[in-house]
Amino acid sequence: MNERERRRTLILLTGVMILFLGIIIYLTYFMIFQSETYRESTQNKRNQYTANNIIRGPFYDRDNNLLAQTYKDEKNNQIREYLFPKEYSHIIGYNYKSLGRTGLEDTMNKYLTDNSIKDAEDLKDEILSNERMGDSVYLTTDTRVQTDVSHLMEGYKGAVVALNPKTGEVYSLISMPQYDPNTVGTNWEQVSTSKDAELFNRALNGKYPPGSIMKIITTSAILENGVDQSYNHTGKAKVSGYEFKDFGRSELGKVDLSKAFSLSLNTYFVTKVQDVGLSNFEALAKKFYFDNNIPFDLPVTTSTLNFGAGTDRVALSASAIGQGKVLSTPLHMALMTSAIANDGAMMKPYVVNKIVDRKGETVYTSEPKVLANPITSEIASEITDLMIKTTKSGTARNASLKNIQVASKTGTAENATGENHSWYVGFAPADDPKVVVAVIVEQGGLGGETATPIGRDVILSVLKHIEE
Repeated sequence: MNERERRRTLILLTGVMILFLGIIIYLTYFMIFQSETYRESTQNKRNQYTANNIIRGPFYDRDNNLLAQTYKDEKNNQIREYLFPKEYSHIIGYNYKSLGRTGLEDTMNKYLTDNSIKDAEDLKDEILSNERMGDSVYLTTDTRVQTDVSHLMEGYKGAVVALNPKTGEVYSLISMPQYDPNTVGTNWEQVSTSKDAELFNRALNGKYPPGSIMKIITTSAILENGVDQSYNHTGKAKVSGYEFKDFGRSELGKVDLSKAFSLSLNTYFVTKVQDVGLSNFEALAKKFYFDNNIPFDLPVTTSTLNFGAGTDRVALSASAIGQGKVLSTPLHMALMTSAIANDGAMMKPYVVNKIVDRKGETVYTSEPKVLANPITSEIASEITDLMIKTTKSGTARNASLKNIQVASKTGTAENATGENHSWYVGFAPADDPKVVVAVIVEQGGLGGETATPIGRDVILSVLKHIEE
């Protein structure tokens, strides 16, 4: 073999080695980084084959009440049955071969269809193609509260979130209007094209201007930055030539932060936020998880400040009272309020409590975890006092409960496409909070009149049904 042939052979062998190395790298990448994605894909034929031998696991609530199960019909087809269909439509979701999966049916799919070989009995079932049961998923929700909240929100569009501020466990999560996952397969055309958007999870994915409940963050910024709390109220305030007003409020003269908060005086907060400054306000809002992804068992849309190079003093003032471009989800507003109720610590939310396999062994358990510490316990305590006063003598008087001290904030958010949205956030008992509630009623008008009574009754339901 001459030198020329030797060089050609070397080039050929090098090319073959590069080709094989490329294949090895390609396969390694998919095995390590993409295996889970492809294993869970609805297009994976092996999953479709295995699913026929796996009975999809059930869902239970915090009291072990059965919420969803799978049974076989006379033709040996698996039928997914939802026992509290509307109450859990936006939490559990649905599972159809033709439509795919939503909700926890999607995010918990690998557990619900767990096909791992655990012992000799499983291996025998695998060889003989006998059926096996998927894992059972236990939720933190209380079905009695879910039912109560569904009734309270009947006839409205909006959402309610109720959670434990000390742990982050979700007691109730309702989006209205609801739908029936048992029948969505047969009336898909009607449900999917409805103008009421029943399939849309407003509690997690609806983005609304927060209105005056945003003043919780603005107040935190005022306290954190040592801004002078005195103010001469005239009912109007000009910022860079733009005039803000307090509708329905006459000239009050000298007011302090306590009075401004309880009466929700816009002019006070649009003025004081200028002393806070754009960078300080933005930094604190982000500590409260604006512009941050909230980790949860279901997909959550990110709440946004929408600040940028064009954010001027007027835009800052509008954001301070929950208007302008700021948008938030109901879950996020519940978490914001939970930081006040929990001495400044915002807990990571969760709705899946534990997962138990077919052998009865717990394979996953949720543990309380701090998500953020946006404010100090001292500031949280000061804002709690302001929220108590708001319930007693301010805009949230409709949230008052006999023998239970409630801390509240109302919000009336301007809506460009119709009547104002109605907001309420609060917690109780104020001295030892066991539940935080966030309520949004689309085009519900004044927060103190529509959302607040609903929030009060949600608090009552939780305190009645859920024992510590």
